[in-house]
Amino acid sequence: MIEAIYTVGVYSLHNRHANLDDAKQVTEILCEDPQSSDLYKTIITVELNKKGEDITFCRVGKEKYTSEKTFCYLYRRGGSNGSDFSPTCRLTEPKKTVTGKFFKWFYTDFSDPSYGLTEEEQAILTNIKSCILSNSKQILEAITTQYLSLKNEKQSGIITIVLHDKGGKKYLGDISEFKKILRANALASYSHKFNKISKSKNQICTICREKRAEVYGFVSTYNFYTVDKPGMVSGGFDQSKAWKNYPVCRNCALTLEEGKKFLDENATFRFYGFDYLLIPKSLTTNVTGEVYEPLQYYHEKGAQIRLTKEYKKLLDETEGDIFDYLSGKPNTFQCIILIYAASNNEFKILRYIEGVFPSRLRELFKAKEIVDQNQYFKEFPVKVYEKGKQTGEKPLEFNFGSFWHFFGKRKDEDKSAYFLDIVAKVFQNEKVSYRFFLNGVVNRIRKQFAQGYSTKEDAMRGLCSLAYLQKLCLLCDYNQGDNMNGNKIREIINDPKHQESTQKLDAIFDGFPEFFNRNSTRAIFSVGALAQLLIDIQCVVRGTQPANAPFRTKLQGLRLDQRKVSALLPEIQNKFEEYNKNYYKELEKFASEYLIQAGNDWELSKDEVSFYFVLGMNLASYLKQSKEVKNDE
Repeated sequence: MIEAIYTVGVYSLHNRHANLDDAKQVTEILCEDPQSSDLYKTIITVELNKKGEDITFCRVGKEKYTSEKTFCYLYRRGGSNGSDFSPTCRLTEPKKTVTGKFFKWFYTDFSDPSYGLTEEEQAILTNIKSCILSNSKQILEAITTQYLSLKNEKQSGIITIVLHDKGGKKYLGDISEFKKILRANALASYSHKFNKISKSKNQICTICREKRAEVYGFVSTYNFYTVDKPGMVSGGFDQSKAWKNYPVCRNCALTLEEGKKFLDENATFRFYGFDYLLIPKSLTTNVTGEVYEPLQYYHEKGAQIRLTKEYKKLLDETEGDIFDYLSGKPNTFQCIILIYAASNNEFKILRYIEGVFPSRLRELFKAKEIVDQNQYFKEFPVKVYEKGKQTGEKPLEFNFGSFWHFFGKRKDEDKSAYFLDIVAKVFQNEKVSYRFFLNGVVNRIRKQFAQGYSTKEDAMRGLCSLAYLQKLCLLCDYNQGDNMNGNKIREIINDPKHQESTQKLDAIFDGFPEFFNRNSTRAIFSVGALAQLLIDIQCVVRGTQPANAPFRTKLQGLRLDQRKVSALLPEIQNKFEEYNKNYYKELEKFASEYLIQAGNDWELSKDEVSFYFVLGMNLASYLKQSKEVKNDE
């Protein structure tokens, strides 16, 4: 991964014609975007007037944040308990931020020789410091007022300094003194940390594999690598020897910074609350634009691409993803998908998925296309949400949201680790346990059933997910079965008297041949359909809701097995006769024949029996006889 980020950095530096020996360009590399989220849309400006050497406080104002001024803000995050690398800081809580970060920065020793400041530059900074600290109470009160106003709008701000000088307006990025200090402290952080110094001379750099004049031990492009605890240092407990773990030279450290910045800007995406980086890796040692330009193009044109009819989403229905766009590219690169959770002090890698070629993406979208064309999914409407509000309905289409539906995060449980495992396996063409996946689906269905809610969306999403995994040949421990011995059944099916039932039932089985190629699964489905048709009649006759239909209690909370399903059929037939509404004698006959042909050992788990049964219940509407519809009308 580090190698891939470094290669991205090499490309970006080359593309920008950047020079790592140029102080201004190095400062630009070291600067970070202070807008870590949409929460920060406002810049809170502590405005000062400069007249000669005199610095006076003007006011605390505000302006709209703009990404074009990222370098002007001169932001680089420091430690969570200390100041940042410049007075620019994100506002979290007024007193804590202003005192602990903004004011605290001015306690810097400007005479430190490592900063390379002239006496005149030190004097200017000292005057700014005196002005800021002497007006600290007024500044804190004004920032607090701004904070409360923003808080009402569920926003926050970014504090920085603006200097009015000779009629001109200068940000920190326009003032050389602040740039020198940021640059010196940022470069020093590669070797100075935890009150230790970790560097060595004339050693081999891990990244470029060249002997360098100096290498450093605390280079941590992302915080997944850290030596904040002594025990993490190879060969002992001395953090000053951290350079032996991961020696990196100055230029490689800066190149990694540039690679990270490129990825943060062009290759950072979200799905179901997770952040992920998509890192392209060339198959050759040459750094060519054809590998990285698609990321830049999608970053610029993604909104337009997502509006086209051809654009398809795979990961998240509500978020944009780049995979459909990349699936049309040649196999000149592979993708690394890095799913992570980032906090102030930690960059935690949740899943690292590598070796995903555009051709693999094409396979994923081809399987999606096949599944989405299924008649029963196209005719099943699901709700569409935008920013938490329902905006309409659309046909059920496969995306990883169907996985999240069963293995997501809810108030009472968190299965998101399983969700990420399944996602990773799909991308990497690894097997997914059929029994494990089905258990997640059925457990969700049982909960919904027990609480009296509809199970139709759960059943259809479960079938859609399994159909997708089956199309990709990813299901393991799945007994496909082939115990069809339907000569007798076929005779019944060919009988003209049963033509309507035959066509409707056959259409469903033909729609999902991978799942209904056994007499046992067809038998369970048929009994499930009959159970739902009976419940529908009970609701009409008794004027009750489906959740209160008496026959639901016979379904054992959908914890069914072969014996229970077989016992349900005569009970269902009896109830139809009691209501004098037995429109389904043909379907009952099919179910009986399938049960007979299935034999005594179905080799199906309780989860499988329950799933096929609930599928029958939720697709029962397709089996209603025209005679019943007419009578009900």
